[in-house]
Amino acid sequence: RDDIGWVYADFRGGAIQVVDHLIALGHRRIAHLTGRFTLPERDRLTGYRQALEAAGIRGDPNLIVAAGHLRHHGYAAMEKLLARGADFTAVFAVNDLTALGAMECLQRRGLRVPEDVSVAGFDDIYLAPYAAPPLTTLRLPAYEMGIAATEMAIAAVEDGSSFPAGREFPVEFCPRASTGAAASLMGTADVEGGQADIAG
Repeated sequence: RDDIGWVYADFRGGAIQVVDHLIALGHRRIAHLTGRFTLPERDRLTGYRQALEAAGIRGDPNLIVAAGHLRHHGYAAMEKLLARGADFTAVFAVNDLTALGAMECLQRRGLRVPEDVSVAGFDDIYLAPYAAPPLTTLRLPAYEMGIAATEMAIAAVEDGSSFPAGREFPVEFCPRASTGAAASLMGTADVEGGQADIAG
């Protein structure tokens, strides 16, 4: 609706950035721990798929696992992904807590991050730079979005008019030590007709 002001982050574009980063590091089997399909989560999933498609990488539904937003959700989702037996060398999680839980699961299974599996999240929470290893993620401009929302509300009250048009904010990519060059430990990508296949 045009009469409702809104602020939003470019979740789709952010997901494209992080998946492009992983692809540039040589990853072709990139898993995604998605959320429960709110609009921001759907946008992250869309960006993930679009980045793979743009790179000519065939997506595999077995590499997408629904997860919650907390650390133990990420741990459980990673256990489920590993139980499927699908090969992957990188994981992009819906948020940082989910990513940290996934990382913990991998490490407890004896897999090194990023030497064996790269891990990336979304949000850049305060724990992200202090993880072991520090977590690659995307920073939301939460402060700027809050200011914009407040200004919209004040303007609407003072002017007695409808809210101004919405604003979408870019996210900032924060590469850290949890992502690295693709490993061959979990399998080698097949290439069919010039298209990499991430299916396990």
